[in-house]
Amino acid sequence: MSGLSSPTHPDPAQSYATLDHRLDWPAATDSGTVRGYNVYLDTSPEAPDLSGFPQGVGTSEMTKVTTAQTFHTGRLDGPGIWYAHVRGVDSVGNWGEAVTLKLNADPAPTAPKITSSTHPQQGTAYPDGHLVATWAGKDADDKRSWAVALDHDPDTVPGTATPVNEARRVADLAPGTWWLHVRGQDQSGQWSATTHFRVVVTTPVSGLTTPVGGQTVWGHTIVKLPCSGTQPLRVSVVGVGTVGQTATAPDGDCMLNWNTMESDGSGQRRWRDGPAVLTVTDADEESVVAGMRVTIDNSLDTAGRLEADYRAGLITLDEYALQFVYAMMAPDLVDARYTEGAAEGDLKLDLREFLISHWDGLSSATRDQITALLNPEPQPGLRAAGVCCITETDHWTVKYRESDASKVPGLIKALDESRAAYQRLGFKPISSRVTVIIVGWLGSPGWSMPSGFGVERFIYVRSDDVSDYLARHELFHQVQYEYSRDIYTNRWWMEGTAEWAAHQVQLDPLTTGTATDYYSRTLPEYLAHTNGRWDDIGSLSGSTQYGSFILAEYLQQKWGAQAVRSTWEDLERCYFCDPDHAIVKTMERYGSNFGDAMTEFRTWSYFLTRQTGSGWDPGVGFTARESATDGAGAATYWRSWVDNDSDTPGGRPPRAAEHTFTSDFTTHTRTGTGSLAGGGVQYIEFDDQIGSGAELAVRVTPVFPADGSRIRAVLMPVQSFDRPTFCAETTNYLSWQQRAMTLQLNRNCLKATLMVVNASRDDPAVFTWEATATPTGTVLSNNGLELGVGRHGDVDGSVVALRLRSASDHDIGTCGPTAETPDCGLGLWGISDPGGFLTDDGGRREAVTGVGRRVNLALESFTFSQSTATSVVHRTTHETLWPVKDLKITHRFGPSPNRYLYKVDVTVENPREAATGPLTYRRVAGWDMPPNGMGHATIGRVGGGSHDFVMQSGVDCEPSLYVMGELECPKYGYFEDYPGWRPDGTVDIRLGALGPKGRVTFTLYLGAAPNRQAAMDAISAVGAQIYTIGRPLDPTPPLARQEITGIFALDGRNL
Repeated sequence: MSGLSSPTHPDPAQSYATLDHRLDWPAATDSGTVRGYNVYLDTSPEAPDLSGFPQGVGTSEMTKVTTAQTFHTGRLDGPGIWYAHVRGVDSVGNWGEAVTLKLNADPAPTAPKITSSTHPQQGTAYPDGHLVATWAGKDADDKRSWAVALDHDPDTVPGTATPVNEARRVADLAPGTWWLHVRGQDQSGQWSATTHFRVVVTTPVSGLTTPVGGQTVWGHTIVKLPCSGTQPLRVSVVGVGTVGQTATAPDGDCMLNWNTMESDGSGQRRWRDGPAVLTVTDADEESVVAGMRVTIDNSLDTAGRLEADYRAGLITLDEYALQFVYAMMAPDLVDARYTEGAAEGDLKLDLREFLISHWDGLSSATRDQITALLNPEPQPGLRAAGVCCITETDHWTVKYRESDASKVPGLIKALDESRAAYQRLGFKPISSRVTVIIVGWLGSPGWSMPSGFGVERFIYVRSDDVSDYLARHELFHQVQYEYSRDIYTNRWWMEGTAEWAAHQVQLDPLTTGTATDYYSRTLPEYLAHTNGRWDDIGSLSGSTQYGSFILAEYLQQKWGAQAVRSTWEDLERCYFCDPDHAIVKTMERYGSNFGDAMTEFRTWSYFLTRQTGSGWDPGVGFTARESATDGAGAATYWRSWVDNDSDTPGGRPPRAAEHTFTSDFTTHTRTGTGSLAGGGVQYIEFDDQIGSGAELAVRVTPVFPADGSRIRAVLMPVQSFDRPTFCAETTNYLSWQQRAMTLQLNRNCLKATLMVVNASRDDPAVFTWEATATPTGTVLSNNGLELGVGRHGDVDGSVVALRLRSASDHDIGTCGPTAETPDCGLGLWGISDPGGFLTDDGGRREAVTGVGRRVNLALESFTFSQSTATSVVHRTTHETLWPVKDLKITHRFGPSPNRYLYKVDVTVENPREAATGPLTYRRVAGWDMPPNGMGHATIGRVGGGSHDFVMQSGVDCEPSLYVMGELECPKYGYFEDYPGWRPDGTVDIRLGALGPKGRVTFTLYLGAAPNRQAAMDAISAVGAQIYTIGRPLDPTPPLARQEITGIFALDGRNL
């Protein structure tokens, strides 16, 4: 295949101002066998290596058949250089050779959006001539400079001769109509269209001097305005109440100190955060200030307060920059307005972005001041407060105080080991020397910056925080700068992968430094961010961004460290790309897709630890990978942080709800709804708290979009919610579909979690869910015996299978506390005839209750009281496309004349007009005897006679009930005390043929007695002819004194 071309982007050496593209290619020479073509676009000039991936199938963009035509149209994700890779796939899945075409797209930047804190509604008249306006493009990082004009002409196009770098305009305007005009230039030099913003200023009335319109206020705020006379003025907040009365300031103005943190007396703040309108009236209730709009926000950190004052026009860009750097480097120089009472924040993230974004807009004098702060020159006489000393190696220039000299060798060693480890992981080497500065005070433990600002590259480390971990983390930022300096866009992935990288260094066998779990300290905050957009972490707290290391851990454990490296290579090649784009492309590159990978990642994140044991590995969760120096698994570290986090209740991600079911043996239904942003997840947990046992059926219904294309639902049986593990060797891992997902809840597995994931990376999804818990049976009880009865006429062990009240600590027949299913063999039954149609399992026409499943049985009804229960089921056959009910089987459980036995009347009816049979009814009694499952099984008969109604009997027979047929047993017939582990006695009962509308009835007995003699007496008392009993093989106290005996007996006199 050759000849790939593009009419929209014909010359690979030229750029074109469109993202829409068309590709054309000639049909493959062996087109008669070509099934279709895969078209894959990414930023790599090399076609993906598809060796080992499914060929021409699946949902990955890289491996699916994109089109059967010889052309393709689409839209590029953004500007830049792209590579289209096209290859054919034949009818048996063989790939053809890929052909590649370079596409260069560079459309003009979008027109900027202008906002104003002082004149928010464009064209609305405001009695305030103080204008503050800011702007940004659709892709703010794609604008490097701006052309700005302010005049009275609505159509001015600003000239580009003297562009500015600051995206703000502050001006004091005379009354009239004004127009602010802004256009932006991208990094390739193209100019956007012009945005025109209309500002209307009316003749001003008396107004406030401070605060100014649009200002954000916090803490104690001075309200001041010019006034005459000595009468106080009243300041109020519209809709809330009076702030207070003004006093006369020394300059003659009226002034009030407004405490925005004032309590309302009930523990709540009187002045809530949000928009507020201030008014001022005189003693005659005449308006002095009709309304001044401000915003109250006492949640801001220092960086937020600085930005608020800048946007309100109260400080210049130079003042903003200096105060910001002071906050990080020299807190004593910061204006107290920005620090007193401010919330805690991660200054390094905000300042790093600020300097890179605004450096070119600062005056030369301010740049020089900042450079001197960032790169102090050693002063030998300065022993305590500043840098006095310097040490240089091949890669590092380390500056430090004399008091920190002892920390330098260890820091250099950690940096050297980390640098080597990152290169062994395949990352680019750091291309230039790095200056490392140890300081006594810093607004963050560490801070890593790219070249610029008068320094080639630098890392700041706070003296008290010098550690191997911090060196690893901060140095990886320098590795990241080899790929991209776009801190604003990449910040969350920068911090997440830096934590991941710090972990990888301590896993490296050549690392000798200290292993720590500090990299995982913010995992609880990340796990708490569940139903929001998966890539919106950058807008949240810094700690959440650090916790995203777990996503990098997932990529690595799935596809190796090269998968994490691949995301940074994409960010290097694609200057406009966000980390989410690079991560999704990596998932595709390794043969997956976002929906499948995110569903798996969310599942892993719920369980954390990969569950192994008894040779079983469900493949869900993170493996224990940690260095040999500490001996602990990574998941152990992660668990400890999650378990001890006070903000994560129960040590788990916040649950949408926990729904409980009670033990009243009735059906319960719970419903709910959920809304998920792109990639979001919701965990919904169900708990059978009392242990009644139920079949849990959960149906998820998409609401938006209704086709369900964005919804993935997984129903998982779990042992607990606080530290979840699977409690069965299946995850019931299902994508959303038009049927309910079901799980059996029983005393060994009483909890389940429904996880719903939005498989779209960008778009929201809305869904509803309905969960119905239907009891698997009930428990009958008399003074001496408890029996669990299943809905299908078998014995149900969800709560109790068979229990002698005098030995209530030990049940019979439920396989003990580690049972995988509740019905491990006691009281199973089946019915069959020798001919007929094949079942789904390939057997003859039969219906069976098996361990953990039902075959060819349809439940008609199940009713019960405290002492009785009736099950009515139908056998189904497959004579037509749809199952057909034929036999009706009724089991009526109730008291018997003997306290140790329950009576079961069994009726088999033929509802058809034609005869059927001859029929065989099989009953299995699996004797899982306390205390360890070991037991003796006996099959016997009472009295003389032929007992012809027994077709065959035996112990430990195969195939038992999975497919009825000839038994293969180590022992047949009647015998005493056959020993074994969970020995079962099987009896086949000959029912004969049933005529049209015919029926047959016989009686069974189930029970337990304190010893063998009591059991035999009970069997004789009810007149049974055939029995099987089970006794403990090696009784231990207190069982040695009781020798509990389980009983199954048959009265076949009506047969």
